Amino acid sequence: MKILPALLQRAPTTERSQFEAAAVTVKLPAGKQMLALRETPGVMAFPIAGAVRVYLVSREGREITLYRIKPGGSCVLTASCILGGSGFPALAEVEKEVLAWAVPAAVFREWVAHSEFWRRYVFQLLGERLAAVLARLEETSFERVDLRLARILLSGGDEWTGTHQRLAVEVGTAREVISRVLERWRSAGWIETKRGRIKILNRAALQAQTSQA
Repeated sequence: MKILPALLQRAPTTERSQFEAAAVTVKLPAGKQMLALRETPGVMAFPIAGAVRVYLVSREGREITLYRIKPGGSCVLTASCILGGSGFPALAEVEKEVLAWAVPAAVFREWVAHSEFWRRYVFQLLGERLAAVLARLEETSFERVDLRLARILLSGGDEWTGTHQRLAVEVGTAREVISRVLERWRSAGWIETKRGRIKILNRAALQAQTSQA
């Protein structure tokens, strides 16, 4: 018997049994592209462990993260493409090795067509993801870069590991902009930068940045 995802804990017996019969587990390594732009999804995935990043790339090559799919969730764009018969409008890449349940697209489409439980799930997923994407757009459109950057660095404890390019993707700006802000903070003695690492020396100063209007 499969260990069912949390979303099925309160599902009717029929839905649980159908999931057990149709779902198979898959393991995907970090860095693997799950879906390319305009690709037709073949499965609906329900992560058990790991993380998938869904993002867009501009014509200039800049990336912006729309959202991440983590255990307990699933991809609303995949669901939309399966139900609407359209191609994936973004890109999806495994950020941390993923273990997931995979259900064939045709089976998932049939479930949604005949099950109130699955229809409610899709609408709930749509609402949650739409709110997350709108919040992301609000951040990148109206918040200053230094506010967003300080918030990301503080979320990682006393040290953040990664490149300036990765920070640029998270913040939603150019790498050069990130480098300028980090250099200003380094000169002020707030942070210490090493190759692939940023150590926080003055946490209070960065926290003050996040509270600025």
